[in-house]
Amino acid sequence: MTSSSTAVPPTRKGYIITGRAAHERISRLFSNLLHQSSNDGTTTWVDLSPYAKRDETTSMAAATTTRQVEEESETSVAFLWENSTRINTKSIRDAVQVYSHLPYGTAILDDKWVLARLLGDASTVPHARHVNDDDYATNGVAVVDYFDNNDAEEGKAAPIKELKRMQQQQQQHFLATLESHCFRGSDFCTFVKRVGLLPKNDAGDNIESHCSSSTNIHDTEERRYQFEDLMHPFDANASDQTTDEPITNVVPPPTPSNLWVIKDAMSNGAGGIWIVDPNNISEFLDFDDDQEQYNTSILHPTHRYIAQRYAWPPTLHRGRKCHVRVYGCINSKGEAYVHKRAFLHVANDTFEYLQDTNIAGGCHRFESSVHITNCCANSHDVGKFAGEICADLTKMCGLDDVEGETEDVPLGKYFPSISASVAALAQRSAPFLRGGQANNGFEYLGMDFVLSSVPQSTSDHSKRVSVAYLLEVNAPPSQDTATGLTHAETLHDEVITDLLRMCVLPELGIASRECGGWICVHNPDKEEDSRDSNQAVVPSKAAFVNRVRWAMFERKAAKQYERNWCQLNRRPSGNKCESSTHSLDHDAFVRFIRSLFPYFSPSHERRAGTVFLESGGGAQVPQVVMDAVVASMSNRDRSVLGADCQQKARRALLSLLTGREAESYVDSSHQNIVIMGPNATSLLEDLAQRCFEGILKEGDEIVIASENHFANVLPWVTLAKKVGAQVKWWTVTDTKKNFCNDSTLQHVTESSVLSELVTSKTKLVAVSHASNILGCVRLIPSICRLVHHKTKNQGHVVVDGVAAAPHMLSLDVFHMTDPSTSPDFYVVSLHKLFGPHMGCLIAKKSSLLKLLNSSSKSDVILYKSLERGTMNYEACAAACALKKYFHIIANESKKLMSFGSEEFPNEKGLTRESRLMHQTVDRSEYPSPPIHENTKCYVHFMQTATIAIQNLEARLVNRLLHRLHQSSPLVRIIQDPGHQQVGYQVNLPFHKQATFRLPIVCFVHSNILSSRIVEHCRSHGVVCRSCTFLSTDRFWKEIGIGDSDVVRFSMAHYNTTDDVDRAVEVLEMIDDWDTN
Repeated sequence: MTSSSTAVPPTRKGYIITGRAAHERISRLFSNLLHQSSNDGTTTWVDLSPYAKRDETTSMAAATTTRQVEEESETSVAFLWENSTRINTKSIRDAVQVYSHLPYGTAILDDKWVLARLLGDASTVPHARHVNDDDYATNGVAVVDYFDNNDAEEGKAAPIKELKRMQQQQQQHFLATLESHCFRGSDFCTFVKRVGLLPKNDAGDNIESHCSSSTNIHDTEERRYQFEDLMHPFDANASDQTTDEPITNVVPPPTPSNLWVIKDAMSNGAGGIWIVDPNNISEFLDFDDDQEQYNTSILHPTHRYIAQRYAWPPTLHRGRKCHVRVYGCINSKGEAYVHKRAFLHVANDTFEYLQDTNIAGGCHRFESSVHITNCCANSHDVGKFAGEICADLTKMCGLDDVEGETEDVPLGKYFPSISASVAALAQRSAPFLRGGQANNGFEYLGMDFVLSSVPQSTSDHSKRVSVAYLLEVNAPPSQDTATGLTHAETLHDEVITDLLRMCVLPELGIASRECGGWICVHNPDKEEDSRDSNQAVVPSKAAFVNRVRWAMFERKAAKQYERNWCQLNRRPSGNKCESSTHSLDHDAFVRFIRSLFPYFSPSHERRAGTVFLESGGGAQVPQVVMDAVVASMSNRDRSVLGADCQQKARRALLSLLTGREAESYVDSSHQNIVIMGPNATSLLEDLAQRCFEGILKEGDEIVIASENHFANVLPWVTLAKKVGAQVKWWTVTDTKKNFCNDSTLQHVTESSVLSELVTSKTKLVAVSHASNILGCVRLIPSICRLVHHKTKNQGHVVVDGVAAAPHMLSLDVFHMTDPSTSPDFYVVSLHKLFGPHMGCLIAKKSSLLKLLNSSSKSDVILYKSLERGTMNYEACAAACALKKYFHIIANESKKLMSFGSEEFPNEKGLTRESRLMHQTVDRSEYPSPPIHENTKCYVHFMQTATIAIQNLEARLVNRLLHRLHQSSPLVRIIQDPGHQQVGYQVNLPFHKQATFRLPIVCFVHSNILSSRIVEHCRSHGVVCRSCTFLSTDRFWKEIGIGDSDVVRFSMAHYNTTDDVDRAVEVLEMIDDWDTN
């Protein structure tokens, strides 16, 4: 028998790389490495990824395809790469030989909140820690010591072994951290007080800031301030530097007083970032006269936020602020690596700190094009966008070497600080990343560092040392480039190829380990590594244990944070800056909610696996509402039940949407009444024709928000044309203002600032509580206060609450004490509020009487003025049941939510979150109507439900935005431009629009029609829509969409995070989703 007859067939192993952009790059690089490696023929590698071309390695005829598929089904997966964990890979993650994540790794390393806890200095002691001045002074450490002097002159790196040895000995001296604070949006005011952004505390005493003071340079010696520039550096330590005029102690400008960067912990890209200092803090706060405290009108109460001290002085690139994208890796052994190649990202506009430039109200405007360096914030301006600039972290050079345009920017002097931060991150996160040895897990990291410098000694600020502050981490970073240019593509290929050679090929037995450009910055000692010696632990179980470890650590860190502040202030802790006093079991709550809706019943096999993301067009209906409709139709007796059913429906809707019954008004002039109709559109049309047509005359003014649904636009435009009134537009973008007749402010006809549009001639302002496209909630109380104040109560505010009510009811709109901050008319569609097809108009009784020129005290007359024909009694019965549904939600949320004494709603006053929803101002001109205590109790009860619902929905929208950003660089999410403002007037605080976002997300794809996306989604069980959603042409032009349709994912509190994941996975299945 010949030896060939006993030959063993080659073993078949597979690899999976999910995500089209990731697959396109990593699969190509992995295949190249397989071909380069010495292959003895014992293993055949098969690409089992969803995007793989199955017939690449075979020329067999179609008849053999079945056999090929059978062989692939029997192929074991050895290597799994996924940017975010997917449901359909859950069963194979533990068994693969190499996996691209550590247990619980993404949750730890890709979270700004966690990063602030681990590296932010204020998590333990609320003082900023920069590089230790005394260490430099006593040890004489110089960054250039990391490299050989001869090599440094030639711009070459020193030997890696020597570099690593020096790093291990000295890197603790180079760790630079920014003072960081973690808080919920509802605790922003507490943070502001603690760091001294407010001039006085509640008692009227001056607040002393416990944070780092500004650089103090007050001597008689003349100094020249200058920012260091990577392309035009100055050597402040050199004594023989020649310039046109002598330089005496060149130093950066003094640190601005109390300059902070606020970030939404779950946001990505350029969204959810604000810059705050004492001069613009009024833009973020309102003073509540009743509660005698500040509230925030910008941050969402339940969102997690991070405050970092602004890194000062920023190192610039050709006069513009920049940050460096550093690539790192942490493996299952706890080792941490940094790649020598990096990208430099640059802002579009020249850097300046506008201390002398004021906007309305004496506030600064921090332009994102100056301060934010993310590609997504700057790539839209092709003329200014610098693209991706290559950099080398191991290269040192002198002044003569920085002018080359094609050379990598040398950042070697920042490497010690960068490596120290990465080493600290690996060491401090290690307890929460254990258990990845079984599948040789690793985390590929994209880390953003801002470059700066600190004094080498406390006595002389002119001698400085280069440092880098770690701002955030992406795990993993995008495998695509922002520009597609050759140099950027080449850098990505080099970094990932080296990553595969270091972490993947050796563990698969393909090749020996090669680090390439990767430099080890942290290698745990034996004692530290012994904790992870158990190789047999299942990674999925380890992830659960790591999650528990982190929860325990977070609880301790929050308590320690409070104790530190308590000791500093020498007073007992009151409001906690980290809102850990209440928590909600989200999964249990959403399971309970879904059990109330027949649509989500497991018994409906036809809808099994369906993801419903079209609640914005019409929400699903709970069983309790359906039962009410059936009961009404089962016992129809109009003469007995008709009128009674209508009155019950009015009371139910009034209490549900405003938080109070009609009987709670002692003074009936402040009373709201409910008008019912077939839909919101018809109610607005009737309001325009029957009420406003009688009071509007030629020369009067109507202000309309351009983001309005067409139902809140057409009636007013038609009426204006009929009577000769002028229409003004409140725009969402900061467009060039249009003027009428002359350039005086009162004749502005188009502006993003409402106060510039409202005059004494304004009779009507039509706005949306929330846009059905942008999903951004507007501050209705501030709008109403402005309009009523400037028009002396002659102007009326009409609010479309259709998009907002399902997510927050209207409790933040109807004030308990100040009628000037409530709208005159507020319209809702019940079929989007989990109820029947019926419209509801909440009307201020005094306003309706004024429009009708009536003094009647009978509500029936007012009802008949707008209601036509016989009422839909079945819909009235359903409206009553709708109130019952929200009662069920409130009761269940109380069972699942644990409140601290201050958070739990009680009869003594509103919760902190509830008070945030009421934007209060000076009420001295308007008396407060007395109200009953039982009304307060009911408001508190309903706010329990709305807060719980918003907690659920915030989690959904954050996850969806995150997944969409990661899915493809070709996706544009339609976001609020952030320019729309209420404005500033005398005795009226400056209000910017709130950034509270509803779970409504619209997007477009650069290459794929929206209609095709929706067709694909529906064919795969994801219910969504694409159209213009009855928005105005003006609005589409303002946001730069033109006449294209958009895809809308509109969610509600019955959706789950699995729904979000499934929807994005379906999108990623579309051909060319993430590639041009």
